[in-house]
Amino acid sequence: MTSKKKKLFIRFLFFFIIIIFISFIFMIIKSMSSKTIEIKKSFINQEIFTKAFVIQQEDIIYLNGVRDLHLKIKEGDKLAVDTVIGNFEDIQINNQEGRDLEIINEKLGKGIHQQNGLFDKDLEKINKQLIDIEFKIKKAKKENAKNKIEKLKKEKENLQDKKQIIETSFRYTFTDNESLNKIKNKLQNDFKPIEGQITPKKLGINYSSYIFFQQDGFENLLHKDLLGKITPQYFNQVERYMDKEKNLIKEDKNIFKFIDGSEIYLVIKVPQNSFVSMEEKLAKTKKIVNSQWKKSGQTNFYSYIENRRDILEKFPKITLKWDNNSIIGYILDSNKNHDNKEKILTIKVETKNHKLIGKRQNNIYVYDKQYQGFIIPKKSIIRENGKEGVILLKENNKEQFIEINIKSELEDVAILEPGENKKLKNGIRILANP
Repeated sequence: MTSKKKKLFIRFLFFFIIIIFISFIFMIIKSMSSKTIEIKKSFINQEIFTKAFVIQQEDIIYLNGVRDLHLKIKEGDKLAVDTVIGNFEDIQINNQEGRDLEIINEKLGKGIHQQNGLFDKDLEKINKQLIDIEFKIKKAKKENAKNKIEKLKKEKENLQDKKQIIETSFRYTFTDNESLNKIKNKLQNDFKPIEGQITPKKLGINYSSYIFFQQDGFENLLHKDLLGKITPQYFNQVERYMDKEKNLIKEDKNIFKFIDGSEIYLVIKVPQNSFVSMEEKLAKTKKIVNSQWKKSGQTNFYSYIENRRDILEKFPKITLKWDNNSIIGYILDSNKNHDNKEKILTIKVETKNHKLIGKRQNNIYVYDKQYQGFIIPKKSIIRENGKEGVILLKENNKEQFIEINIKSELEDVAILEPGENKKLKNGIRILANP
């Protein structure tokens, strides 16, 4: 190889090594930048996507002995108390099924179906048996085995009765003995004959209402008597139960279901560390209001609030959205278990434009106030010697643990107040996932 060729080769090799070195440095910088986060002071709105149960003031009238319903109204209509529903001849009504008396007597005597036994495994067993019997009935029909069909139908009816007893007891989960006795006395005197033109008022409904004719199976699970008492555990159990039951509900009862559109509540599940400032305001407000409503003569806290708009507006206000509908509400209760990372908020919904009449469950967005500060992902926070902090990446690429003071936590991020975290400044970098 000539001297000239050697020089060219060495020059080419030199440039090649430089290119490799630059590429290597670039890859390191790129790798570092992808694993670090630049601290910046910014704004964020809290937004949580969650599930909500709708609880409404609803009165259910069961019709006994009605053969043909000649209705003058349709499902979902809004009725005044004197609106004519239809004409009927000599029917009997009651605002709860007579079986409730049996359940109340059982509960008063033995305390059956207390909270720990709410969703008894018997229900799951019964559902499996009902599905199995339905399959056997279809098979027997193909075989034209009439005696077998009648026997299976009777067995199915007995199972449905047993299931109904357990389901109806959910309504009285948190009811004390004194209240049970009052309900019992009312039920015992509530059977009455009625005929001719039927109006809501004749049926004992004294408010304008929306009418529905179908039983959805969850009237006892999501009843107004449960407001303020629903725990995360109960919420999760109801959710699982609803998922299992939705395909097994039978809408074959003669009922009138009256719903008051002005008394709608949402019960939502959110992380325990969310809406902290609202919860603090709620605690202060309830302390004042509790002493007031007990002197008012109202039967409970919720009845008192529904009659006092001026009091309602003192509670924390919250915004919710579902299906492009914006809903304003007031947080009236917060319920949590110490061993659970979730809490339940009970929200009284504003009466206008909520479009929740007749609903049971919705997926919703819940919004809190706007937060300002250093906003960092929770995954970048570590614990060292019992203290929370982040790993600061210094100019020489050395890592340093910096203790932090968290102002608020949302679902995936934490908000740090700059004044309380003086070692953190705009532009510095921390490890994203140490």
